[in-house]
Amino acid sequence: MNSPLSFVHVSKSFSSPTGELRMVLDDFSFELKSGELVAVVGPSGIGKTTLLHLAAGLDRPDSGSVVLDPSSSDSAVGMVFQQPRLLEWRDVKTNLRLATDAAGIPAEAGLDMLHAVQMSDHADAYPLSLSGGERQRIALARAFAIRPELLLMDEPFSALDELTSRKLQLLVQKLWLERRSSGLIITHDTFEAAFLADRVVVLKGKPCSIDSIIDIPITRPRMTDDVRIFNYHIQILDALIGADAIKR
Repeated sequence: MNSPLSFVHVSKSFSSPTGELRMVLDDFSFELKSGELVAVVGPSGIGKTTLLHLAAGLDRPDSGSVVLDPSSSDSAVGMVFQQPRLLEWRDVKTNLRLATDAAGIPAEAGLDMLHAVQMSDHADAYPLSLSGGERQRIALARAFAIRPELLLMDEPFSALDELTSRKLQLLVQKLWLERRSSGLIITHDTFEAAFLADRVVVLKGKPCSIDSIIDIPITRPRMTDDVRIFNYHIQILDALIGADAIKR
């Protein structure tokens, strides 16, 4: 079975305002397994979003390759950004229809997803009239509506309060169980990583490399009050900042 996403000896650098070359990735390799959701964690600025942009085709590696399953199409990749990136001058149903039209999928799929994220009553609303959590629900609906074979999420709940984030994490789990694909989520929230992911990739160093990979062998559906989730959250923190820095 083909991997839905593979990074093969990828290197990527950027130029600073002074012209200095900063190497973000150097000979980086990783393979996503079919049907799994992987969380990527690491310090700010280490290159997490760069990895996601490379996976989405929004950027290209200097060397090496980013390989999507050759049986997939570009329209089979869904993405949820840190900000919803909705068209403010279009109502909610039109925002979804633009995505489904581009993917060649019936518009009814978008309306079905509005129901799934409990936003059917807001189909005619405009994004500016919605709360941050509601807009991100629409962004999730848009990503899942195109029936993605690969779902990419870039800190999708980082701008939300903790309660809203937890509600949306439960929603992602529900949508994932109903419409299982393969996915990569970038997050700073180690509890979110432990709750959502099958594996957690911990990045360290400059240029970044994989410090460790933590398996989360807990069957879904998972509960946010499961002590095992909390224990994995602590293990991920240990890997990120060291056990001595965590006060228990």
